[in-house]
Amino acid sequence: MLLLEAIKRGKEVVDILVENALKRAFGYSFNEDKYVTIPLDQTEYFEKLDEYMNKYKLEHLNATVSELMLAREQFSKTKTMLVVVVAI
Repeated sequence: MLLLEAIKRGKEVVDILVENALKRAFGYSFNEDKYVTIPLDQTEYFEKLDEYMNKYKLEHLNATVSELMLAREQFSKTKTMLVVVVAI
């Protein structure tokens, strides 16, 4: 179960957690904020894409089908997440 959760969180987030665990093991104390980019899960991606496309269509009423397809292709499949680390 933990492995599945780790995979979902993304490699970069897990790397940060492991790095910080090692620092704590060696007695380091620190506060750290990092932004990481992780992939959206499929459900979240389609929800955000629908929201984005609806907004795009409202803002570009005369958009052609090819312009809509281009906007859809350019939509990001990742999100940026703040990871706050407090280690004692």
